[in-house]
Amino acid sequence: MKSKTILMLFCFFGFTVFSAVEITVPGTIVSDDQYFTVKDIWPEFPYDRTIAFIGKSGLTYTSEELAKTLYGLMKPYDIKYELEFVSKDIKILYSQYMFKEEQSGIDIKKDILEKMQKNYPEYVFSEHVITRPAVEKVISYEINSYGLLKDLLNVTFTAKMPDGKKTIGTLSVAVEKNVKVLVILQDVKKNQQIKVELTGESTVNILKYEFNIINRHDLDNFAYTALRDLKAGEPINIAFVKKIPDLKAGQTVEIVVEYGTVMVRATGRLMKDASYGEVVQIRNIDSGVLLEGVLVQGAKVLINMNGGD
Repeated sequence: MKSKTILMLFCFFGFTVFSAVEITVPGTIVSDDQYFTVKDIWPEFPYDRTIAFIGKSGLTYTSEELAKTLYGLMKPYDIKYELEFVSKDIKILYSQYMFKEEQSGIDIKKDILEKMQKNYPEYVFSEHVITRPAVEKVISYEINSYGLLKDLLNVTFTAKMPDGKKTIGTLSVAVEKNVKVLVILQDVKKNQQIKVELTGESTVNILKYEFNIINRHDLDNFAYTALRDLKAGEPINIAFVKKIPDLKAGQTVEIVVEYGTVMVRATGRLMKDASYGEVVQIRNIDSGVLLEGVLVQGAKVLINMNGGD
């Protein structure tokens, strides 16, 4: 997560600055010469103020140290600005020294993966990572966006390459979220009832499937048929099954209304297909009034007027 330091320097010479300049400070800053200046952070700064000399090993500042240094250098000027630090530690390097050693630069694949693993701690990341265009080491980079497409995590970034040019690229990596779900143990044909004995538990990467699962409790309490052929080993997706109702729309049911010690009975018709245990709507045959209650065994609909369950 970006740590943000906001510094506001108001005018001291008789006029007011109404909007602050937003300055993003990357985790790595590369200078074209051996002098680290304010222009290396903010190229539009009108004055060439030197901060420090850059040796072969470079310089390292914490965000707090660099913020204080910039405040001292920019205090005499009529500028209002905001600093946003990409990381807590900032590395300053001279471009001529950067890529002379094999280890120099940021390993963009490794660095992005570390960030994504913090965002998705419940996922397992593949070791096979692809970048387009092919990128290994960069001077600096920013993540533009990221998101999941089933089991594929895609990250778009803008990177500053060793030659100083900027490139926009994409990193892709397969991810897993392994969960125990009910699967079909043998092929099931369309319209065939899915019985408990035809199912079993298996651990699958549910990110490969965009579905709501049916659990053992559902199968124990309700009956389902397949809306299409289901293959052995396939997780049971609620989108591809249909609940078999205990009663169908239009069937007559006994309405039982409880109010205190009084119990009233009437006859009604179901408005939709329903299973026992569900909240249903019925229409009183005599009065035509639409009522709501719980469908229970014996083709009864219970309506509790006592305010309890």
